[in-house]
Amino acid sequence: MPRTIIVAYDDSPLSVLAIERAIIETSPEDHIVILTIVEEPLDVVEPRSRGALAESDEVPPLPPEPPHVTEALANARTVLARAGREGALEWAYGDVAGAILDVARQTDADMIVVGEHHHGMLARLLGDDPAAEIKRSAGCEVIVVHA
Repeated sequence: MPRTIIVAYDDSPLSVLAIERAIIETSPEDHIVILTIVEEPLDVVEPRSRGALAESDEVPPLPPEPPHVTEALANARTVLARAGREGALEWAYGDVAGAILDVARQTDADMIVVGEHHHGMLARLLGDDPAAEIKRSAGCEVIVVHA
């Protein structure tokens, strides 16, 4: 039965390793989803913009894909193609861990592959370690790639 694998990708060398690891861990019939996250700060000045709670239930539309995301996803496609693989290329706004977990739940992911970015002890204590948060909350296998 084909599996769904989410790969967090930010166009860094470590995220290229994450794609390569996902390819090693999967078979050709598995579905790989490359996901790039655009972090956006909370906009408290304009309450109806993305990231802030609106007065109505209306959800603002996702803005156009930022150019750096288009470039990153094109680079991810190249990494997949070199290995003879294809995958879905997606992006989302939000905090890294939350967005990855949301997509994993929406797609009923069987595995998540992320790169570990080095965070200090204080960041880990304050909960600012996306890989650790994903491992705690994913509900599926999580592979953290190290440099």
